[in-house]
Amino acid sequence: MFSYNFTYELKLLIRNRWLPILSLLLLISFAFATYNGNYRTQKRIKQIASIEAKVLESDANMLKLLDSVEKGMEVKTSSRRIPNTPMAVGYQHPRAVTMHPNGMSAIAIGQSDIFSDAIMPVTIDDDFGIDFTEMTSSVQLLFGSFDLTFVIIYLLPLLIIAFSYNILSAEKERGALRLLASQPVSIYKWIFQKMVLRFFWLSIITIIALILSFVISGISIFQTQFIWLIGLTLVYSLFWFSLSFLINLTGSSSAKSAAYLIGLWVFFVLLVPSAISQIAHNIYPTPSRNKMVNTIRTLKVDVSKKQDKVLDHYLRDHPELVTEKGNENYSFWHKYMASMDMVEQEINPLFSLYDEQLKGQQAYVNKWIWLSPSLVINKEMNRISGNSTTDYQNFKTQALAFSKHWRNHLIFMLYSQQPFTTKDYDTLPKFTYKPLELNGIGKHLAIEFICCILIGISGVYLFKKRLQQGVAILNN
Repeated sequence: MFSYNFTYELKLLIRNRWLPILSLLLLISFAFATYNGNYRTQKRIKQIASIEAKVLESDANMLKLLDSVEKGMEVKTSSRRIPNTPMAVGYQHPRAVTMHPNGMSAIAIGQSDIFSDAIMPVTIDDDFGIDFTEMTSSVQLLFGSFDLTFVIIYLLPLLIIAFSYNILSAEKERGALRLLASQPVSIYKWIFQKMVLRFFWLSIITIIALILSFVISGISIFQTQFIWLIGLTLVYSLFWFSLSFLINLTGSSSAKSAAYLIGLWVFFVLLVPSAISQIAHNIYPTPSRNKMVNTIRTLKVDVSKKQDKVLDHYLRDHPELVTEKGNENYSFWHKYMASMDMVEQEINPLFSLYDEQLKGQQAYVNKWIWLSPSLVINKEMNRISGNSTTDYQNFKTQALAFSKHWRNHLIFMLYSQQPFTTKDYDTLPKFTYKPLELNGIGKHLAIEFICCILIGISGVYLFKKRLQQGVAILNN
């Protein structure tokens, strides 16, 4: 019976032009989404490369000036711009702190259009975290970007619904179901076989469309993350086929089956994620960033008025920086960096509160993420792309730690009364981003697969229960 179903279903799909239409739709949507994601990724790469090139050019000019000064040659530049002091290097020649996209960044824009992935920390006017700007376009925040993740999560289920919503009802409305009931096969096994065959053909088309989309966009498919992408897509497709199997077994008309499945799509893809996100923001509200900026500015003004006292307090906390010559040898920069240290201590609780609220939101979403498979798939695809919220929090933590290390390195030279020379250039701290390890995807795939099996078993159970209760499945 299965071989007959396979042949009959294939002929039916070809005759109805479902396979070519579905193949064309998936290929066009996947290819355009991949191209769009790759275009944004290449744009990010160019911006990061421009920043790094700017730093290299700045360093080259700095070394030329230092070499000329050390050789006693005359330089035609302001004395303030000669990088022979630590602070001149600190505010004129910042480092490039960058987060390069990985090989799969094109599949999900994620948080890359919201958070900064390249900063240039300096020793002055450093707001210790405000540099990580957020996007202010409410329209972009609402709709997101048309990337591969968007197509898979939002559009692919709609194609599956259109592909499978009326397997039983179409036969019933054509009057062929009674003839089928006379055959030695149960209705639910027959529907299951047709679902398996349609899932098989959709999986083949999806894999081919993904491979062609990556090849067209020039992205390598020989990556472990690409295998995970295929696995996530197929399991997500299987979830919607399972729901369609369940709805078909209710024996409803084609119109009702389509309405039920569209309702489930709205519930799982739109309502549940929106409700979880809104509740998380209400339970863990983040402080106003404008208020934080104003607080920092006020603190800087207050601290600048009492720099002498601030310097004394700073030296008491850092006795290793005290020189034998006394306070009269301290310049503006000594007082300024001491005042910035106090400002940092004052505003750290504000940033800690902000980070704690964000972590609270993420923990709440992760706690209820299993209520919607779209949330699980979206989270994992963002992780594969390296553009998830967790990835940018990781980059922010590393960038701020490096920024502090960079300043402390120069501050130590400042208080030690050490001039900056060409030999000191090689000792300057260098930033290397360490991405998070990609683990746990296999466990999430297994859980989603088990959910699909439970949905299918539930459908068979309800179908048999209806038969036991005498409900007429064959009638309209």
